[in-house]
Amino acid sequence: MKKRTSYGFSALMILGILILSGTASACVNPTDSFATEVLLNKPGVSYNLAGMIESDDVIVKTKEVPIRKTGHTEGVPTPQAIMIPENNSTVMTGTISAGEPVETRTELDRIIYRSHHNPNVAVILSEDCSYIEGEWDDARHISVKIQIPTKDVHRSMPYIGIGLTKDVYTAALDIEACADPGWDFEVSGSGSWTTDDGERRTMRSYLLRKGDIRINAMPADRTSLEETVVSVTVNNATSLSEGAKDEITDVLVAIGFFESTDIIDDTAIASNIREWDDLESAIGVAADDFDFGYAMKTELERLIDDGMIVGLTGGDVDEIASASVRGAAGYNSRIVYEDGEWIPYRETGNPVLMKISDCGGFSITELPGGLASSVPTESTTHAPAPDHTPAHTVPAFTAFAAIAGLLIVSRMGRR
Repeated sequence: MKKRTSYGFSALMILGILILSGTASACVNPTDSFATEVLLNKPGVSYNLAGMIESDDVIVKTKEVPIRKTGHTEGVPTPQAIMIPENNSTVMTGTISAGEPVETRTELDRIIYRSHHNPNVAVILSEDCSYIEGEWDDARHISVKIQIPTKDVHRSMPYIGIGLTKDVYTAALDIEACADPGWDFEVSGSGSWTTDDGERRTMRSYLLRKGDIRINAMPADRTSLEETVVSVTVNNATSLSEGAKDEITDVLVAIGFFESTDIIDDTAIASNIREWDDLESAIGVAADDFDFGYAMKTELERLIDDGMIVGLTGGDVDEIASASVRGAAGYNSRIVYEDGEWIPYRETGNPVLMKISDCGGFSITELPGGLASSVPTESTTHAPAPDHTPAHTVPAFTAFAAIAGLLIVSRMGRR
């Protein structure tokens, strides 16, 4: 049976609003795309930041954390979410509340100081737990983050949009065939439901990318087994060139959405301008040109030399530095230790991914006045609380950090 193609401007506008409004609200370059970060969760690695807290020219921030009656650690997301079979990952849709808070405690939020590699760049130290190999790690670990300060910018871009609908089952498309003509693809969403006869069905949507062209392919509605909607966006364009038209046609034929005789009707094409708020580097050095790996190596070696980090080998530092690229930061993408290697968290065996996109930026005004000169510490290490300690008792160092932080903040306020 010949497949029917329809060109719907209304479908285009609906899909365009969804895609573009999502992009605008999430910003193209979130804060973590100007950073790299490692969580030092390797067994045997410990830390003591007392010397850093006592030094001048650092900013110590604290936070009030609710103490709950359950054994779940506050601030650690509860792993309940939608499964994505393709990469065995879980997408977090929100932290699950586990009871009413009965009281709060003061904890270390983060320590900020200027990088010894580039004093216009921030180093941010904090504590966190990890979810590795399918279970939560009860111990807290130190996170070291290299952050380029950012500033807000308003951007605009002309784009072309095309909306197509076909009588074809989305699951029948050969999406992987897009690789032959040079396209990249990923699963952009999925959903499951049970039919009246008890059969379990799963529907997926896909994003195909090549240069400035984006193609979204998805079921016409959540449970549609008959129609697929394709939304094409060509960025940085005011009209559809013949070259772009050929690229789009060829890939749609390759995946089985188009037949070889199909063409893109000019009436299906609409042009518009997208505007959005974004972030860019505030220090005169583009994030793509900054050597994140060397900056991370510099800070880790100083923290080790000053006795603040213990148990991290030279080989670990080199491997972390190699993995410290732009954007390897934030919960989903920061570097962690698993099975003998340092890799982005999203590439671990069973990651719990969170839908987080921080567009707030990191202002250069958050940097302290001068370059920190840490006070060397003894090799006393920060370790998990003994088994008999309640789950929400503040570790000794965390309590000390919080108190010291409050004193320092007070002292800075009086200057």
